[in-house]
Amino acid sequence: MIRNIPNKLTRPSMMKLLDDHCARVNRRRGAVAAAYDFLYLPMDFSSRQRGSNKGYAFVNFTTADAARGLHYALHGRSWNRSLGSAKIISIAAAYMQGRQRLVRHFSRSTFACHTDEYLPAFFSPPRDGAADPPPADPRNLGRRVPAVQQLVWVRRGEAS
Repeated sequence: MIRNIPNKLTRPSMMKLLDDHCARVNRRRGAVAAAYDFLYLPMDFSSRQRGSNKGYAFVNFTTADAARGLHYALHGRSWNRSLGSAKIISIAAAYMQGRQRLVRHFSRSTFACHTDEYLPAFFSPPRDGAADPPPADPRNLGRRVPAVQQLVWVRRGEAS
């Protein structure tokens, strides 16, 4: 689990960050040592933060060593200043572990959003940062339902 994510970061931007990390590790080791197969960046649809993420993401790496490598590389560091955030990255183990368990959990969920980009995604084959062959597109999980308009109750000329 990645915490303290700048709220304006999008799923494609998070995928690029993870792809770049995996590519660096794999180049250094000369083999595929870092890859991820699941990503969910929950979004905040409240009126104040509409379209922003909630500041955390669930990522499943294919090995425990790959997850530890991300922790070593990013935990306690600042986000890139170009994101306009002074947040410090926090990497921690999530309660739910493993792609199968994450896929099973999120496949049964519904999400009130207008685009598949906001849904949890898994990748098969896993993404390892390699440009060749091109990485597979995400396979989205869960069911998208139209967002419900916020209801305003009116009591005899008085809005609440």
